[in-house]
Amino acid sequence: MNFLYCLRTHRIIPPLNSLDTFTLSAFEINRLIKQAMRTFSCSKHSGFTLIELMIVVAIIGILSSIAVPAYQHYVKKAEMASALSMLKSLLTPAELYYQQHGAISSEQSNDIWQALGTSASASNLGTLSIEDDGFAFAFDNSAITTGTRLLYSRAANGWFCTTSLGEGESADIIASSCPESQP
Repeated sequence: MNFLYCLRTHRIIPPLNSLDTFTLSAFEINRLIKQAMRTFSCSKHSGFTLIELMIVVAIIGILSSIAVPAYQHYVKKAEMASALSMLKSLLTPAELYYQQHGAISSEQSNDIWQALGTSASASNLGTLSIEDDGFAFAFDNSAITTGTRLLYSRAANGWFCTTSLGEGESADIIASSCPESQP
């Protein structure tokens, strides 16, 4: 019945009225079946084959093997830029403190933090510290290797920034405005 319905809907067999009757020989039935099978598929198949799914998984794997390292590198550069911008925002109040007191010293850290309007734990990426004639940012809670530091120090002709990288850290995350310190 289902097969005859399929043959009728694709107009291989003309539609029948309830009063019409016809007889088909075995040869005609065989010819109709072969014609229907060659030209039409009566059952509706949907979904994906296993090989198609495996190809999609392989493509996703290849793309993620490229994208994940690129994303991790992007995160490191963004964290470096964030720390550098935080240090740069401290330059003006630090210069005012330097002009008023003549020096920046680690012994005066409480007064200096108050004058700068921040604290040593102002960033969730690492910690700020006061050093003699400057201040530093040490990464300890970020994608950047622990031990990487940014240091702004005061010299006679202004402020200078240097970067010291932690072990195994790539030099291409360093901003051009804060070069790597030479050992």
